[in-house]
Amino acid sequence: MDNPINGKENAPQEPRTFFSPKWLVAVVCATGVGCVAYGMSFNNNVVFVLGLALVVAGYLVIRKRLKESLRGH
Repeated sequence: MDNPINGKENAPQEPRTFFSPKWLVAVVCATGVGCVAYGMSFNNNVVFVLGLALVVAGYLVIRKRLKESLRGH
C-alpha cells in the first residue's frame, strides 16, 4: 500500500536538488540582499560581490521554476 503524500496517493514528486525547498531559495536571496547592503555600506567589495552572486543564484532558481510551471499549462 502506498503512503499518501500531502493527502494524495501517488503524487508526483519533483526532483531533489539543493534548492528544492522554497524557504531555502528565500533565505539565499535574503542573505544575498543583506550582503549587498553590507558591502555597499561598509565599502567591502568581497561581501558585495558574494551578495550579488547569491541574489543571481536565487533569481535563476526562481526563473527556472516559473518556466517549468508555465510549460505545464
